[in-house]
Amino acid sequence: MWSYEEQEEYIIGRIVAHQDAQERFDFEDPLPLCSNEERWIKPGKIAVMKKNRKSAVKLFDDIREAELLIKEKDSKEFYIEERPTEYTRCSGNFCGVAEFCEQYKGDNNV
Repeated sequence: MWSYEEQEEYIIGRIVAHQDAQERFDFEDPLPLCSNEERWIKPGKIAVMKKNRKSAVKLFDDIREAELLIKEKDSKEFYIEERPTEYTRCSGNFCGVAEFCEQYKGDNNV
């Protein structure tokens, strides 16, 4: 549980951030960028897949590790699938402003 002071500090910080964003929007200045945490980042992964299977055999951050696993298995049934980074909050438009957001438009080539 947050203390009263922590609650107040957070709320005041959010109010100031929203007021700043509104002022920037009104004057057609770029909106402040959201952090990865605010965008609910789901980092990209390298998936080792097996034919006729929907889920990954194993997920990796590094493609070389995925290639090593496939080499160990020594089978043509395995292949690599790249899963790109996803910003869940943006892709689902949970914040409700994707149509105005330059960061979202830049990420999605809209």
